[in-house]
Amino acid sequence: MSRRFLLIDDEPLALTRLERLILKCEPTAKCVSAPNAYIGLERLAEWPWAAVFLDVEMPGLTGLEMLKRVPLVTPLPPIVFCTAYARYAVQAFEAAALDYLVKPSDEDRVRMVLGRTARTAIARERLGELEQKLATPDTRIAAVGHIAARIGNRITSIPFAE
Repeated sequence: MSRRFLLIDDEPLALTRLERLILKCEPTAKCVSAPNAYIGLERLAEWPWAAVFLDVEMPGLTGLEMLKRVPLVTPLPPIVFCTAYARYAVQAFEAAALDYLVKPSDEDRVRMVLGRTARTAIARERLGELEQKLATPDTRIAAVGHIAARIGNRITSIPFAE
């Protein structure tokens, strides 16, 4: 199954270069571009995205400002900031960036980022499975009905209901 990436940058040449690097590393990937943060916000709703590659400095609305406008209930895909400036790195990681690419990026660095996005997807999937299991009562545990706990120097039986 091909992964989908959203590329948001106001520089057409930067978009073309990044898409070319992604496709070189992952030939089956699908890349969708947005020329500014406003359109990026609209496209972000077109889930699922394997990752969003987001420029920081864009006219009108920066990449960092764009993320602040995303409703808190919206699940965010991994965010990779792509910028020519290293000075935004701290702000990017404070905004929960998965990674930070300084332009111009090379193939090895993009390959590393794509690997990180893949590992993040696996971890998110496993976390979802675990949350589902925890939300479903386990009949083996329910049959036991209690748990042993140490209270002071004593071991006592506490019903699960408590």
